Amino acid sequence: TIGFWLAFSFVIIFLISLLISRRYRTLQQRTRERSELNNKIAELEQASLRAQMNPHFIFNCLNSIQHFVIKNDFENTNRYIAHFGNLIRLTLDNAARPAVTIADEIKYLVNYMELEKMRFPESFNYTIETDASVALDYTCIPSMVLQPFVENAIRHGIRHRNDHSGLIRVQVQQENGGLLLSVEDNGVGREAAARFKSQQHIEYQSRGIQLTMDRLSLLGEKKKKKVITTITDLKDEKGLPSGTRVSIYFPATILNKLG
Repeated sequence: TIGFWLAFSFVIIFLISLLISRRYRTLQQRTRERSELNNKIAELEQASLRAQMNPHFIFNCLNSIQHFVIKNDFENTNRYIAHFGNLIRLTLDNAARPAVTIADEIKYLVNYMELEKMRFPESFNYTIETDASVALDYTCIPSMVLQPFVENAIRHGIRHRNDHSGLIRVQVQQENGGLLLSVEDNGVGREAAARFKSQQHIEYQSRGIQLTMDRLSLLGEKKKKKVITTITDLKDEKGLPSGTRVSIYFPATILNKLG
Protein backbone atom coordinates (compact mmCIF):
# COMPACT_ATOMS: atom_id res chain seq x y z
CA THR A 1 0.00 0.00 0.00
CA ILE A 2 1.03 3.63 -0.30
CA GLY A 3 1.24 3.91 3.47
CA PHE A 4 3.65 0.98 3.64
CA TRP A 5 5.93 2.43 0.97
CA LEU A 6 5.89 5.83 2.64
CA ALA A 7 6.83 4.29 5.99
CA PHE A 8 9.50 2.18 4.32
CA SER A 9 10.94 5.27 2.57
CA PHE A 10 11.04 7.20 5.84
CA VAL A 11 12.89 4.33 7.54
CA ILE A 12 15.43 4.15 4.70
CA ILE A 13 15.95 7.92 4.73
CA PHE A 14 16.35 7.86 8.53
CA LEU A 15 18.93 5.04 8.37
CA ILE A 16 20.88 6.82 5.61
CA SER A 17 20.78 10.08 7.57
CA LEU A 18 21.99 8.22 10.68
CA LEU A 19 24.90 6.67 8.77
CA ILE A 20 25.86 9.99 7.20
CA SER A 21 25.69 11.72 10.58
CA ARG A 22 27.83 9.04 12.24
CA ARG A 23 30.36 9.20 9.38
CA TYR A 24 30.47 12.99 9.66
CA ARG A 25 31.10 12.83 13.42
CA THR A 26 33.86 10.24 12.88
CA LEU A 27 35.56 12.46 10.28
CA GLN A 28 35.27 15.45 12.59
CA GLN A 29 36.83 13.45 15.44
CA ARG A 30 39.71 12.34 13.21
CA THR A 31 40.26 15.91 12.04
CA ARG A 32 40.37 17.15 15.64
CA GLU A 33 42.79 14.39 16.62
CA ARG A 34 45.03 15.14 13.62
CA SER A 35 44.95 18.84 14.44
CA GLU A 36 45.82 18.19 18.09
CA LEU A 37 48.67 15.90 17.03
CA ASN A 38 50.06 18.52 14.64
CA ASN A 39 49.84 21.14 17.39
CA LYS A 40 51.72 18.86 19.82
CA ILE A 41 54.44 18.25 17.23
CA ALA A 42 54.76 21.98 16.56
CA GLU A 43 54.98 22.70 20.30
CA LEU A 44 57.69 20.05 20.74
CA GLU A 45 59.65 21.44 17.79
CA GLN A 46 59.61 24.89 19.35
CA ALA A 47 60.55 23.41 22.72
CA SER A 48 63.46 21.62 21.03
CA LEU A 49 64.66 24.94 19.63
CA ARG A 50 64.54 26.51 23.09
CA ALA A 51 66.35 23.49 24.56
CA GLN A 52 69.18 23.73 22.04
CA MET A 53 69.52 27.48 22.32
CA ASN A 54 69.25 27.40 26.10
CA PRO A 55 70.74 30.29 28.15
CA HIS A 56 73.29 28.00 29.77
CA PHE A 57 74.76 26.96 26.39
CA ILE A 58 74.87 30.56 25.13
CA PHE A 59 76.45 31.71 28.41
CA ASN A 60 79.17 29.04 28.04
CA CYS A 61 79.83 30.12 24.46
CA LEU A 62 80.19 33.78 25.48
CA ASN A 63 82.54 32.73 28.29
CA SER A 64 84.68 30.87 25.77
CA ILE A 65 84.83 33.94 23.53
CA GLN A 66 85.84 36.05 26.53
CA HIS A 67 88.52 33.48 27.40
CA PHE A 68 90.07 33.69 23.92
CA VAL A 69 89.96 37.51 23.99
CA ILE A 70 91.69 37.66 27.39
CA LYS A 71 94.44 35.40 26.02
CA ASN A 72 94.76 37.69 22.98
CA ASP A 73 94.06 34.64 20.84
CA PHE A 74 92.29 36.51 18.07
CA GLU A 75 92.55 33.67 15.56
CA ASN A 76 90.55 31.30 17.77
CA THR A 77 88.25 34.14 18.80
CA ASN A 78 87.31 34.71 15.16
CA ARG A 79 86.94 30.97 14.53
CA TYR A 80 84.72 30.53 17.57
CA ILE A 81 82.51 33.51 16.74
CA ALA A 82 82.14 32.21 13.16
CA HIS A 83 81.08 28.73 14.35
CA PHE A 84 78.77 30.20 17.00
CA GLY A 85 77.10 32.51 14.48
CA ASN A 86 76.65 29.68 12.00
CA LEU A 87 75.18 27.43 14.69
CA ILE A 88 72.58 30.02 15.72
CA ARG A 89 71.65 30.68 12.07
CA LEU A 90 71.35 26.96 11.30
CA THR A 91 69.32 26.37 14.47
CA LEU A 92 66.83 29.06 13.54
CA ASP A 93 66.68 27.89 9.91
CA ASN A 94 66.21 24.23 10.82
CA ALA A 95 63.68 24.97 13.56
CA ALA A 96 61.44 26.61 10.96
CA ARG A 97 61.31 23.34 9.00
CA PRO A 98 59.76 20.10 10.25
CA ALA A 99 62.29 18.08 8.23
CA VAL A 100 65.76 18.70 6.80
CA THR A 101 68.07 16.74 4.53
CA ILE A 102 70.69 14.50 6.09
CA ALA A 103 73.35 16.75 4.55
CA ASP A 104 71.92 19.74 6.46
CA GLU A 105 71.73 17.74 9.70
CA ILE A 106 75.39 16.71 9.32
CA LYS A 107 76.38 20.31 8.65
CA TYR A 108 74.61 21.33 11.86
CA LEU A 109 76.32 18.57 13.88
CA VAL A 110 79.77 19.50 12.56
CA ASN A 111 79.26 23.12 13.59
CA TYR A 112 78.12 22.08 17.04
CA MET A 113 80.95 19.61 17.62
CA GLU A 114 83.60 22.06 16.39
CA LEU A 115 82.34 24.56 18.99
CA GLU A 116 82.52 21.94 21.72
CA LYS A 117 86.01 20.87 20.62
CA MET A 118 87.18 24.46 21.01
CA ARG A 119 85.59 24.67 24.46
CA PHE A 120 87.21 21.40 25.54
CA PRO A 121 90.49 21.31 23.55
CA GLU A 122 91.93 17.87 22.86
CA SER A 123 89.20 16.17 24.89
CA PHE A 124 87.57 14.32 22.00
CA ASN A 125 87.46 13.72 18.27
CA TYR A 126 84.55 12.75 16.08
CA THR A 127 83.83 10.86 12.88
CA ILE A 128 80.78 10.97 10.62
CA GLU A 129 80.30 7.89 8.45
CA THR A 130 77.63 7.76 5.75
CA ASP A 131 76.45 4.87 3.63
CA ALA A 132 77.20 5.51 -0.07
CA SER A 133 73.72 4.27 -0.96
CA VAL A 134 72.02 7.06 1.06
CA ALA A 135 71.20 10.21 -0.93
CA LEU A 136 72.31 12.77 1.65
CA ASP A 137 70.98 15.78 -0.28
CA TYR A 138 67.53 14.29 -0.87
CA THR A 139 66.73 12.05 2.11
CA CYS A 140 64.91 14.00 4.85
CA ILE A 141 64.70 13.40 8.59
CA PRO A 142 63.16 15.46 11.45
CA SER A 143 65.25 18.57 12.06
CA MET A 144 67.84 18.64 14.89
CA VAL A 145 67.12 15.04 15.89
CA LEU A 146 70.72 13.95 16.57
CA GLN A 147 72.20 16.98 18.36
CA PRO A 148 70.68 16.23 21.81
CA PHE A 149 72.28 12.77 21.81
CA VAL A 150 75.65 14.20 20.75
CA GLU A 151 75.37 16.84 23.49
CA ASN A 152 74.57 14.15 26.05
CA ALA A 153 77.54 12.04 24.90
CA ILE A 154 79.89 15.00 25.42
CA ARG A 155 78.43 16.25 28.72
CA HIS A 156 77.91 12.94 30.48
CA GLY A 157 80.15 10.45 28.70
CA ILE A 158 83.29 11.93 27.14
CA ARG A 159 83.64 14.68 29.73
CA HIS A 160 84.34 12.23 32.57
CA ARG A 161 87.15 10.34 30.85
CA ASN A 162 90.54 10.71 32.52
CA ASP A 163 92.46 10.89 29.24
CA HIS A 164 92.02 12.87 26.02
CA SER A 165 90.90 9.95 23.88
CA GLY A 166 87.19 10.68 23.65
CA LEU A 167 85.53 9.71 20.39
CA ILE A 168 82.05 10.36 19.05
CA ARG A 169 81.00 8.32 16.04
CA VAL A 170 77.96 9.32 13.99
CA GLN A 171 76.73 6.81 11.41
CA VAL A 172 74.10 7.03 8.67
CA GLN A 173 73.19 3.66 7.14
CA GLN A 174 70.52 2.18 4.94
CA GLU A 175 68.88 -0.84 6.53
CA ASN A 176 65.88 -2.93 5.44
CA GLY A 177 64.77 -0.17 3.08
CA GLY A 178 64.77 2.37 5.91
CA LEU A 179 67.37 4.60 7.51
CA LEU A 180 69.44 3.84 10.61
CA LEU A 181 71.09 6.76 12.44
CA SER A 182 73.42 6.14 15.36
CA VAL A 183 75.48 8.19 17.82
CA GLU A 184 78.17 6.21 19.62
CA ASP A 185 80.65 7.41 22.25
CA ASN A 186 83.45 5.80 24.22
CA GLY A 187 82.57 7.63 27.43
CA VAL A 188 82.23 6.26 30.93
CA GLY A 189 78.80 4.70 30.32
CA ARG A 190 75.36 5.53 31.68
CA GLU A 191 75.84 3.98 35.11
CA ALA A 192 79.03 5.94 35.90
CA ALA A 193 77.56 9.08 34.32
CA ALA A 194 74.56 8.80 36.66
CA ARG A 195 76.91 8.63 39.66
CA PHE A 196 78.83 11.72 38.53
CA LYS A 197 75.53 13.48 37.94
CA SER A 198 74.32 12.73 41.48
CA GLN A 199 77.58 14.01 43.00
CA GLN A 200 77.79 17.27 41.07
CA HIS A 201 75.63 20.36 40.98
CA ILE A 202 74.03 20.64 37.55
CA GLU A 203 73.26 24.26 36.68
CA TYR A 204 71.21 23.34 33.66
CA GLN A 205 69.32 20.11 33.07
CA SER A 206 68.92 19.53 29.34
CA ARG A 207 65.51 18.30 28.19
CA GLY A 208 66.65 17.83 24.60
CA ILE A 209 66.64 14.02 24.64
CA GLN A 210 63.17 13.69 26.19
CA LEU A 211 61.78 16.28 23.77
CA THR A 212 63.32 14.43 20.84
CA MET A 213 61.91 11.09 22.02
CA ASP A 214 58.47 12.69 22.36
CA ARG A 215 58.75 14.16 18.85
CA LEU A 216 59.70 10.79 17.36
CA SER A 217 56.84 9.09 19.21
CA LEU A 218 54.29 11.60 17.91
CA LEU A 219 55.76 11.38 14.41
CA GLY A 220 55.26 7.61 14.45
CA GLU A 221 51.71 8.08 15.70
CA LYS A 222 50.98 10.59 12.95
CA LYS A 223 52.50 8.50 10.16
CA LYS A 224 51.02 5.22 11.51
CA LYS A 225 54.49 3.65 11.66
CA LYS A 226 56.77 3.51 14.69
CA VAL A 227 60.22 5.13 14.79
CA ILE A 228 62.40 2.69 16.72
CA THR A 229 64.89 4.19 19.21
CA THR A 230 67.29 1.98 21.16
CA ILE A 231 70.02 2.81 23.69
CA THR A 232 72.79 0.24 24.11
CA ASP A 233 75.38 0.14 26.90
CA LEU A 234 78.67 -0.88 25.30
CA LYS A 235 81.14 -3.21 27.04
CA ASP A 236 84.80 -3.97 26.43
CA GLU A 237 86.35 -7.44 26.26
CA LYS A 238 86.46 -7.54 30.07
CA GLY A 239 82.79 -6.70 30.38
CA LEU A 240 83.46 -3.18 31.66
CA PRO A 241 81.47 -0.14 30.42
CA SER A 242 83.06 1.35 27.30
CA GLY A 243 80.46 3.84 26.11
CA THR A 244 76.92 4.18 24.81
CA ARG A 245 75.24 3.82 21.44
CA VAL A 246 71.94 5.47 20.51
CA SER A 247 70.23 4.14 17.37
CA ILE A 248 67.21 5.64 15.62
CA TYR A 249 65.53 3.67 12.84
CA PHE A 250 63.17 5.38 10.38
CA PRO A 251 61.04 2.96 8.30
CA ALA A 252 60.85 3.69 4.57
CA THR A 253 57.16 4.66 4.84
CA ILE A 254 58.03 7.54 7.17
CA LEU A 255 61.01 8.68 5.08
CA ASN A 256 58.84 8.83 1.96
CA LYS A 257 56.36 11.12 3.73
CA LEU A 258 59.11 13.37 5.13
CA GLY A 259 60.83 13.89 1.80
